Amino acid sequence: MEPKVLDLNEIVTDLQELLGRTIGEHITLRIRLDPDLSAVRIDPSAIYQVVMNLVINARDAMVQGGTLTIETVNVEFDRPMLWGSDLGVGNYVRLRVTDTGCGMPQTVAARAFDPFFTTKPTGEGSGLGLATVYGIVKQAEGDVRLYSEPDRGTVVTVYLPATADSISAPPEEAAPVPALRGVHTVLVVEDEEDVREGISRLLADHGYNVVSAPDGAEALRMGDGYDGSIHLLLTDLVMPGMSGGELAETLLQERPGIGVLFMSGYPQGLSEEGFTPATEGVLSKPFTERGLLEAVRESIASTKAGERN
Repeated sequence: MEPKVLDLNEIVTDLQELLGRTIGEHITLRIRLDPDLSAVRIDPSAIYQVVMNLVINARDAMVQGGTLTIETVNVEFDRPMLWGSDLGVGNYVRLRVTDTGCGMPQTVAARAFDPFFTTKPTGEGSGLGLATVYGIVKQAEGDVRLYSEPDRGTVVTVYLPATADSISAPPEEAAPVPALRGVHTVLVVEDEEDVREGISRLLADHGYNVVSAPDGAEALRMGDGYDGSIHLLLTDLVMPGMSGGELAETLLQERPGIGVLFMSGYPQGLSEEGFTPATEGVLSKPFTERGLLEAVRESIASTKAGERN
């Protein structure tokens, strides 16, 4: 991780459109940002992941719809906390995500941050979302608290140390990547339907021919039945059943010229699958629309998949 001094409000604002698509039309999104919010020091991709994981967790608790609220505010502790926190006296930025979903009993809430703990049916959740949030926030010397009541909802509160340091300058805007439009086919494999549809729609709007599948087995069946060239496999790394790595290995045998781009919130898992960022592209979750488009274009261009497959 590469911590930078940043404005948490900017992170939430940048993600707002993606968050709206992620939660769906049946959930109302409310955002309340403190205009005088202090800066924090944290890795940008990590805090993106914190926000996205909290929102996805809240969304999954509101199957019948509801309201999801994201709030930021400055807080000051003038004495150590009494609830077993490691936070000391000082200034903090508080990020709070509240949902009006199904909630959970205290016996479940007490284990919410345990790795691999999930109440979802087998194959529908890894149980790593809140555990990942906890690990990221603790590494940034912050803390996370969760309060939930059955049938009333859940509140997750993140505290990050405030800093008076100047916000890090954004990287220089990269030169526009030439559009690769009209002739390239992308096979999108993602088990979350709304994410898969959002990615497919974005790529189609930018000229790509898109074939999509919810899992590895279906992707292989579609690949077998697709007569044309497939230039890029864009797949989630962690999926129920066949993993993205296993899918890529099989598809590369059937279509040796295909490019591969993994989507992952846990890039370290690539080594467990036998792939490395040096040989295959990796797009860290969460990502922006521009980030996705540039990664797809670069993957196709670098492998010259359009010429070989």
